[in-house]
Amino acid sequence: MYRRVKLLDRVAQSTGLVQITYAENQTASKALNLVIMAFATQWAQGNRRREQMFPTSLDTLDPARSEDMAGDFVDEFEECFQHSLWEQAKKALEDVASLESYRVVYAELIFGLIQRPWVTNDYSKTSVLRPSKNNSFRDIKTWLPQIMEIMSQDGPPVYTDRASRKMRTLKCRFEASEVGLLRSNYAYSSQQQEDAISKITSEHRGTIGLLYWLAVMFDTVSSSMNERPVALADEECQHDAAYSSSATTAQPTNYRWNLKLFAQDNLTKPSTLSWPCPYESSVKAVTRSAAVKVLLFRYVSYLQSAMRKRERGHIIEEIIQKTTQIYRYWNVTHGAFFRSLIKNYESVPVRIKSWFPCIHIPWHLGALMFADLIEFVDQNGLGIEDASLERLNVSLATRIRKSSAVELSDLARVTTPREFGNMPIEQLPGYHFAVNEGSILTEPWTVLLIRAFTKASIFHLSVAENLRQQEWAILGQESDEYKESLRRCDTCIKALWFLGRKSEMARSLGKMLAEVLRNQEAEHTSEQAFS
Repeated sequence: MYRRVKLLDRVAQSTGLVQITYAENQTASKALNLVIMAFATQWAQGNRRREQMFPTSLDTLDPARSEDMAGDFVDEFEECFQHSLWEQAKKALEDVASLESYRVVYAELIFGLIQRPWVTNDYSKTSVLRPSKNNSFRDIKTWLPQIMEIMSQDGPPVYTDRASRKMRTLKCRFEASEVGLLRSNYAYSSQQQEDAISKITSEHRGTIGLLYWLAVMFDTVSSSMNERPVALADEECQHDAAYSSSATTAQPTNYRWNLKLFAQDNLTKPSTLSWPCPYESSVKAVTRSAAVKVLLFRYVSYLQSAMRKRERGHIIEEIIQKTTQIYRYWNVTHGAFFRSLIKNYESVPVRIKSWFPCIHIPWHLGALMFADLIEFVDQNGLGIEDASLERLNVSLATRIRKSSAVELSDLARVTTPREFGNMPIEQLPGYHFAVNEGSILTEPWTVLLIRAFTKASIFHLSVAENLRQQEWAILGQESDEYKESLRRCDTCIKALWFLGRKSEMARSLGKMLAEVLRNQEAEHTSEQAFS
């Protein structure tokens, strides 16, 4: 992709589609190279962090000791190098903020995936608090403000927004040149223009399409996750099939994305797959699932937008109904296939192992966000009363949360490494040593996994707290469901701890949630002692 973008930019300059000076050209190249280096250093890990993936028991995770260890990491070369490169890349991107270039777009898209490295002072804001004698910190609700503060450390998605808007401009300029609209503005003769345009090959057109899809995908996921309006409106990013069909039909008045187009499937009789199956079929299935995942986030964004505009009734219900249709389609098709991959994880090819969690985990983040919105709609009477009552009667929001939280704990269990003796077992043999121990390390957009596993941990802790209070008061004993909730929470926290190899945010959240889990267990132990 790096080669293709550089080649595209070179050709675009020769055709006048990208107009930058020699100095600006050098600055753009420097920015892209620095961003790629900053991106790569996320996987730079100190020796201690590599050796201690996570405690053998979360009971041994002492926050004070962990903070001392974190202080020790400050002197490590990898951390200083990572922070220095991130700052250099940020400065380089500010220098090219006004340039409209494919290399700059690519650099900004990549930089938008990188988490801001934390420095020592950041620990003072997010250090794990011990419960005081007058305060009980066993309830997860007590910790939510701190958890939200940690997750907001990266700030708004400035670079993703900027890249998306620039890419829209560049794509429009390319399309205008294709039909001859811009030729009169160029300082070239007609013959020179014809010669230059002929240099744009099918590969260059494919690169433009791929860059634009990346911008659309990142913008859609980022805007919904950060509760911001999308930078690329629906009419600017329709599915290719929608454009081809509109040539013979009237232009639509509703540009919202369509499940049938993105699924590329028969919705009444959807195709299904289960592992084991032919390798080529599994690759095709995982590839197709990415578009449906993005579609879910797009509809979450639609619902957020409608609520911001104070829409009510049928408008809200229509979005919920279509989002639920996407959710059900996924469960029957891609969700079922991914569950079979989890069940038979040991026999799954390495490439599929490294790939499907990067789609499946963010999908569940989108589903959990959708559940939160459904709950808000029903609790505040924003929808139609009968529809809200029906959802409340079947506990739809809770069911979606439980399903995703359970599957996320299953994903955490299989994608984090197991140890044989003191040595972790490689899950991805042949891959770089920085990622070969666990497939979740291959995801470049780490914050998606962090948010997903954090939400799942919160759900399991909440369930455990409710069960402990209700069942101990009634039965005087713990249930298997209570133990299962704690176990699943433990698994999700270990995934966060493992992601802490490349993210201080994940590490801090893992420590905080581990403290809540330990307090939960301590409260239960004290109740047993007094029974």
